[in-house]
Amino acid sequence: MSVVSANVFAAIDLQRVTGIDPDLRELVPYEIACRHRCLPLYVLDNETLVVAVEDPTNDIAFDDIHWWTGWTSQPVVAERDTLTRSIAAFYGAN
Repeated sequence: MSVVSANVFAAIDLQRVTGIDPDLRELVPYEIACRHRCLPLYVLDNETLVVAVEDPTNDIAFDDIHWWTGWTSQPVVAERDTLTRSIAAFYGAN
C-alpha cells in the first residue's frame, strides 16, 4: 500500500526554498533523508508531509517516512545534485 497522497508530481527548485522548520529534522532523521534522498519541506493540514525527492515513485521511501511520522507524504520532485546539497545543509552534514 502506498502512502503517497497523489500521483501527479510537482517539481521544486530547492535553491529558492527558505525557512524550512528545523523541527522537521527530528521528524525525518538524517539517516532516512540520506537513505531515500528526501528532504522534508513542510506539513500540510497537520496530516501530510511535503517532501522533496529525486524519485517520487519510490514507495519504499514513502512507507519509511510514514512509519517514522505517521503521516501521508506529498512528494515534489527536486534535481538530484541540489537535493543532495540541500539535505546536507539542512541537517548540518558535510
